[in-house]
Amino acid sequence: MSTATTFAVPLINGLKVAGIAFEDDGEQLRIPARHVDVGDLLITLDDGEITVFVGNFTHRHFTPHEDLSTNAASTAEDCANEALEYIAGILNDQWVLWAYPGGAGGSYRLGGEDDPTVDAPQEDAVVVRYLWSGPYELRPNNLPERTREQ
Repeated sequence: MSTATTFAVPLINGLKVAGIAFEDDGEQLRIPARHVDVGDLLITLDDGEITVFVGNFTHRHFTPHEDLSTNAASTAEDCANEALEYIAGILNDQWVLWAYPGGAGGSYRLGGEDDPTVDAPQEDAVVVRYLWSGPYELRPNNLPERTREQ
């Protein structure tokens, strides 16, 4: 993998315009963790897609489908824009990051817990939840509540 791909220019320029600090080691882009339990956000680029790894929780692919004009991400630039929107949302605590103990995880937009189409954990499952900035819990009435470490 390399950061010298068709995705690199629009993604890197977008990160800079958004004021998002990152490190580029030539193989991947890295945004240092805000909370140690979450882990760093890593972005890999290849000729086929952008992959965003969100710390210890999940990853998401952004793949262009240039042959499908109805697909929102039909070009490399569209993919870069969608990845930037996701990354900015993560960094601004707009996405819940979750994981089963010792296993798989995912992410969903804050407040989307009851939407059956989101990548949320199974109901009544034991999971850990975080926002980029730290621990997150659902209150009994399913309204989000931040848990701050003192």
